[in-house]
Amino acid sequence: MSEKISELEFFWLGIAVILPTIVITAPNIVIQECGGAGWASIIAAGLSMGLLNHLFLTLGCNFSNKSIIGDSKEMFGPLLGKIILIPYILVLIMTNIMLLIFSTGYITFVMEESSITAFWIAISVLVAYLSSKGIEVIARSNTIGSFLLLTGTIIILLTTPLVTTLKLSRLKPLIFNFKRIIAGSLYPARLFFYHSVILIVLKPYFNNKKRVIKAVGFSNLVIQILVSVLVIFLVGIFGRNLASILNFSFHNLSDLSLSGVEVITFVIWILGNVLKMGIFNFVTVKLIADCFELKDYKRVVIPFTLLILTLTIYSSGISLPGLVTKYFVIGVLTTVSLPTILLLTLAYAIANRNKK
Repeated sequence: MSEKISELEFFWLGIAVILPTIVITAPNIVIQECGGAGWASIIAAGLSMGLLNHLFLTLGCNFSNKSIIGDSKEMFGPLLGKIILIPYILVLIMTNIMLLIFSTGYITFVMEESSITAFWIAISVLVAYLSSKGIEVIARSNTIGSFLLLTGTIIILLTTPLVTTLKLSRLKPLIFNFKRIIAGSLYPARLFFYHSVILIVLKPYFNNKKRVIKAVGFSNLVIQILVSVLVIFLVGIFGRNLASILNFSFHNLSDLSLSGVEVITFVIWILGNVLKMGIFNFVTVKLIADCFELKDYKRVVIPFTLLILTLTIYSSGISLPGLVTKYFVIGVLTTVSLPTILLLTLAYAIANRNKK
């Protein structure tokens, strides 16, 4: 395979698959559970999933340079290896639908008169275009887009305290309820877990395995810090009760910042989500193509994108973000994603040991 991606590009891919979603959906959920200590749930989720991601990716890279489908068939056999990954693929398909539905939630919040279906179609066209161009184009585009997203987020966090009052007395940061912190960490844990679910499929494109894994871990750390600070700011500025019910609290915070920042936030958030969906779309069609042993994954791109668009329009009555998102994400983590990755991690560990 000629296409290779540098560790720097994988750092930005690591940012892209988590940051656009977590800054919008996670703050109010962790604040509901933990109040001013919600930042601890972000740290707990990031650290626990970061360790698992590091172990899983390291073992997978030590095993082979092949795709996860190829690894699974080698470890479990041609038929069972595919069957084990069917739930994995189905979850990614459902996640693609959820991402497309959610992508317009913020748009309609800011632009109430906008056509949801028109945005879905436009986003789907862009996502299909990115997928058809391949991972190298996605990685280069994402490097620019994620840099803008990360920079915009930092600017908002740095400028907001200059124009509004931050009351640290609302935080009560030393009052911990560990059960609530664990409960609050379940939702962001699934988001941090995307590093394992997504990046293991891109293993054949790793340029330098060890450096890529370190870069992914660093992106996890950067996101932890940013979102933890965001949670602290939201509680300190809005108070626990208000911050816990704001669906788009990041937008509300940017609205308090310097004039024009909220417009920048909107633009870079849309850009970040299109790039994120491009990555998820590419990974899913690659898995499907590998599972059915198709030589060219590009044949799957248009039919798959049309399927996601059709199912999204059909299921447009789902309300996001909110309890639907929260329980879907937590349920998928505990019943499908985590058990599948743990099984593959154990299989990798045993297979690597048997190789020695």
